[in-house]
Amino acid sequence: MYLVQTSNFRVKMKNQENNKPLILIVDDEDFFLKIISHNLEPLFNILIAYNGKEALNSVHKHSPHLILMDAVMPVIDGIQACKMLKSASCEKIRETPVVIVTALDDEDSVDRAFGAGADDYITKPINVHVLRRRIQHILKRRKAEDELVELNRSLEVKVNTEIKKRLDQETVLIQQSKMAAMGEMIAAIAHQWRQPLNALGVTIQNIKDAYRFKEVDEKFIDRVVSDSFHQIKFMSDTIDNFRNFFQHTKEKTAFDTCKAIKEVNSIMSAQLAFHGIKVKVDTNTTDNLTFKGYLNEFMQVLLNIITNAMDAILEARKKGRLGKKEGDIVISNYRKDKRIVIEVNDNGGGIDEKILERIFEPYFTTKKHKGTGIGLYMSKIIIENNMKGKLYAKNTGQGARLIIELEENGSTEGRYRGVKRI
Repeated sequence: MYLVQTSNFRVKMKNQENNKPLILIVDDEDFFLKIISHNLEPLFNILIAYNGKEALNSVHKHSPHLILMDAVMPVIDGIQACKMLKSASCEKIRETPVVIVTALDDEDSVDRAFGAGADDYITKPINVHVLRRRIQHILKRRKAEDELVELNRSLEVKVNTEIKKRLDQETVLIQQSKMAAMGEMIAAIAHQWRQPLNALGVTIQNIKDAYRFKEVDEKFIDRVVSDSFHQIKFMSDTIDNFRNFFQHTKEKTAFDTCKAIKEVNSIMSAQLAFHGIKVKVDTNTTDNLTFKGYLNEFMQVLLNIITNAMDAILEARKKGRLGKKEGDIVISNYRKDKRIVIEVNDNGGGIDEKILERIFEPYFTTKKHKGTGIGLYMSKIIIENNMKGKLYAKNTGQGARLIIELEENGSTEGRYRGVKRI
């Protein structure tokens, strides 16, 4: 044992072995210090101090693993020193276990000790074996607590790292989603433009034929100009409509579904006539079929459905199920209970029952290189998400029937749920 001197206090310290915990014993009785030090020395490195003030300085300098502190000492008593240690700004000091070792066994002393933050309270005379075991138990528990704290810190770092990683991935996915949405919008515009472009092509071809047969007159030119501008305006409106579709600032308007059906039919009429497909629009009803929603989007849905019906008829002709001049589309509009119903029927042979439930999935198409697989998908989003209606399909004896049901006074809250926007 050797003496360590400082300007403020003195401590006696055994030659320290690095692999043993350091125990600070604080007592003003040399005999007690000698007995306790001798019994604890085989298991621990021992540091001693004679009062609370020396103990405080020693803790700051040597950072013991545990403190055995007498309650009654000069200068600063053990309970006051314990309270000061437990309120220290340094976390390591605050977490150092303090065991009050005293001859006082009254309830008030016990309460004051634990109130000051003591981890244990042992009364003199001391059973040295019990003391060793209790010190070992406290140190083992503290080691486990420290390991748990370190594990929590490590987990927190890992969690924060993983969160940052996921946020980075989410940023990439959002960007990819934006690009995909832009691609879908372009594909949708191309899908919608195909019909008016074909109609313009037919009109141009008619000009050539009319010139050849000397049928070009002012009335013919006026009709060509009117039809052409009608198709061009629709193409321009399509761009605006789809641009607005990816925004959430659009207002609902009241529109007559019968008039909307007739307008879409007029847009498609040139192309349908070119393919020899007859269209019947059955809107003979006295009911008021006005719906408050999104007119342009509703027309886009009808355009998609009629286009699919036309494609089905052309495919049926190609496979020999229909003659070259056969092909009928019937569009009905009526009221059922409190719903406005629109049906589009064709005689193109129907939809394979195996895929009937999949035709509204994104990118699902039976048209191979011709289809994009987004027409019916976007139609379902428009009707069900944007207009809170229903769009579904069934087979009839001759072909397919696409059915739109719109609820009167239906709410369109949450209309953009599930819709990708850019």
